[in-house]
Amino acid sequence: MNGYNNYTMRTKYLLIAFCLALLTSSCDLELLESTDCSDCYIEKPADSYVDIKVTINNENPYVPIELYLGDFEKENLIYRDTATSATYTTMLEMNNSYSVVAKYQSKSRIIYVVSGEKLRTKKDYDSCEEVCYTIKGDVIDVRLKE
Repeated sequence: MNGYNNYTMRTKYLLIAFCLALLTSSCDLELLESTDCSDCYIEKPADSYVDIKVTINNENPYVPIELYLGDFEKENLIYRDTATSATYTTMLEMNNSYSVVAKYQSKSRIIYVVSGEKLRTKKDYDSCEEVCYTIKGDVIDVRLKE
């Protein structure tokens, strides 16, 4: 009888672990985020500021960047510019994916950092006094990894 209880307990623990794994994998992490109502828009925005994060250091006092509509491999270049501070801000249209390529010097090598986001809105029904829209994908991080 003792062996049966061990088997039953082990089965229960495995079932609980499976259920937790299933719940965690299907969980929308955005549901766990809190909304800052000062960053919530009553009217659905058509465009938004996007912050491009770059690494500014002694070797890279400025960073050439290229901004692409969609994946950079598709070569749909929107524009080129140079970031001179750790955050480069630009205005972009909503509901599009964007890619950024940053070019860095490291000793005698050139390093490219590529990242992208989809700029979109999310309707928030509960967090603020009125139904409003928050912006997702408004930060693209192309900093060097330490």
